[in-house]
Amino acid sequence: MAKRGAPRGTTLPRPGLGSHRKNNVLFLVCEGQTERSYFHHLNHRYGAEHNFQIQLTPRKVTEGQQFNGYKPVPAVREAIRLKKSSKGIQNTVFWAIFA
Repeated sequence: MAKRGAPRGTTLPRPGLGSHRKNNVLFLVCEGQTERSYFHHLNHRYGAEHNFQIQLTPRKVTEGQQFNGYKPVPAVREAIRLKKSSKGIQNTVFWAIFA
């Protein structure tokens, strides 16, 4: 018995695949500069291709100042604060990264 439907390869991709899919956003609160560098590179290299975006906290370090990072407990508190302040935003995840 033959399958019913359109011949193979003649239908559009399913919604959610390819460029029509919304980006998933990952907010990261990082302990130090090394972690920020790793995730910045990951975002730059693979984000657009795989439909994700990484937002690093703090977003901008004042010129001339060095980012000293967060200790573990303040990192978790900052991630919770960000999550609470972003109610209603879909496809968003918050992580605190520390070693």
